[in-house]
Amino acid sequence: MTPTRRQLLALLAGGAVFGPLAAAAPAPAVTGIPADQLGRITYLDFWASWCTPCAAAFPWLNQMQDAHGPRGLRVLGIGLDAQTDRGDRFLQQHPARFSILRDPEGRLAEHYGVEGMPYAVIIDRQGQILHRHTGFRPADRASYEQAIIAALAERGGA
Repeated sequence: MTPTRRQLLALLAGGAVFGPLAAAAPAPAVTGIPADQLGRITYLDFWASWCTPCAAAFPWLNQMQDAHGPRGLRVLGIGLDAQTDRGDRFLQQHPARFSILRDPEGRLAEHYGVEGMPYAVIIDRQGQILHRHTGFRPADRASYEQAIIAALAERGGA
């Protein structure tokens, strides 16, 4: 069962800007994920072309995919631009070495209760939301990566 927007907002409301949720919550379904990618730790990153911190996050996201992909991490960027040409130009300037999906109508962003940009969610192998992160601060990269490492170590990870 997919939680309602209100339930997701309630789950995501408390705690630190980036941290574990009080209890794991089922993640809304993300269509377009290849079947061979299911059962991995997923780092969803909601981004838009106008978002300066999103551009700063892309090199780090590439590094995380390269460093932790072999251990079971899948970084998945969710582009929220309503005009795909803007998203395309952003990706030309900030190439992604991870999968990109488009959500121009914001339906997936609404399901996840996106509150700011970029907005990231870590989902475990069973489809439960473990962490969320609003914004991107280069000084916090080590703590973001620690959350990824912890997720990979949980429930049969590396």
